[in-house]
Amino acid sequence: MGTIPMAEDVRVACPDGIVVLVSSDTTTSDLGMGDEGTAGIYGRIGSEEAFSFAMPLQMYSERWFERFCDAIAARPEFRTSLSGVEEIGGDFVIPGAPNRDGGAIGKLARKGGNARFRDFADLRSGRDRFSAMKLPQLEAAVGDETAAAARKRMASVPDEERDNEVAKALRWVLRGLPVAMAARKTEVDREITANAKQSGKRRH
Repeated sequence: MGTIPMAEDVRVACPDGIVVLVSSDTTTSDLGMGDEGTAGIYGRIGSEEAFSFAMPLQMYSERWFERFCDAIAARPEFRTSLSGVEEIGGDFVIPGAPNRDGGAIGKLARKGGNARFRDFADLRSGRDRFSAMKLPQLEAAVGDETAAAARKRMASVPDEERDNEVAKALRWVLRGLPVAMAARKTEVDREITANAKQSGKRRH
C-alpha cells in the first residue's frame, strides 16, 4: 500500500493575485475512500515553500476537491481560515462559490499531457480580472521562476510578438493552467489565427 497522487499542484488563482497550489493523494491501493485509508489535501499559499495546510479526511470525491478549490478562489476569508489547519472533521463546511469558468480550466489542467489540440482550442476565458493586466503586473503575480519558465517556452516566438504572447500565457497561468499548458494554449490560439488568415487569403 503506497501513496497515490490524485491531483497535483492544481493552481487556484485568487482575486488579490495570490496563487494557491492544492494537491491531493490517497494511501489506499485502489483509490477507495472507505475504511481502507485516508485522502490527504495539501496546499501552499503564495510563495510559501512549506505546506500552509494539510488535511486528512475520510470522505473524498473529485467534486469535493473542485468545490474546495472554487471556495479558495472566491472566498478570501475561507483561504485565510485554512492557514495552519492540520485535520478536518465531519462538520467541516465548504462555503458556496461560483464555479470558475464552469470548471473548464480545472478540467483541462487535470488532463495534463492527455489534453488534445481541440481541448485547448475550445477553452475560452471571456473577460476577467486578468484580462487588463499588463506584463509587469502578470510577472509580479506569478513570480520570477514562473515568468522565466513561460518566457523560455516562448523562445521560438518572433521577438516583436514575444512579450504579448508571454502575457497571454501568464494570464492562463493565473486562471489555473500549469506553465506548460498555458504556453500550449497560446500556441494553439496562434495556430488557429494563422490558419484563419491563410484560409481568408485563399478565398480572395
